[in-house]
Amino acid sequence: MYFRFHNKIPYEKTLIFTKDLFSLTGKLPEYEKAGVIKQLRAMGSSVLQDVAESYVGKGKEESQRSLDRSLKTIAKIVSMLDLCHNLAYITSSSHHSWIISCEDLSKQLEELRKS
Repeated sequence: MYFRFHNKIPYEKTLIFTKDLFSLTGKLPEYEKAGVIKQLRAMGSSVLQDVAESYVGKGKEESQRSLDRSLKTIAKIVSMLDLCHNLAYITSSSHHSWIISCEDLSKQLEELRKS
């Protein structure tokens, strides 16, 4: 298979994370379509693309840059989830679950970065 990221656990987990993030944004208020929803979806897509890119880079340094971007974007997603929680768009339990999910994905990507 040419695309080495297919069937790789970090990529698969990122794909699920992004899909779940899209599902979450579908439950946010309609008036946030051009704001929070658009930003979260763009950031989720960016993380997924950067993880895929990390597998097809021309060297370890390029791969690490892609993973660094992914980790920074996950931090931005956390900040937007904090905003959603403070605006009462998501419940405390949902917010907590998402923070744990972001931490878990970050740890997985950090391990990939170290390998």
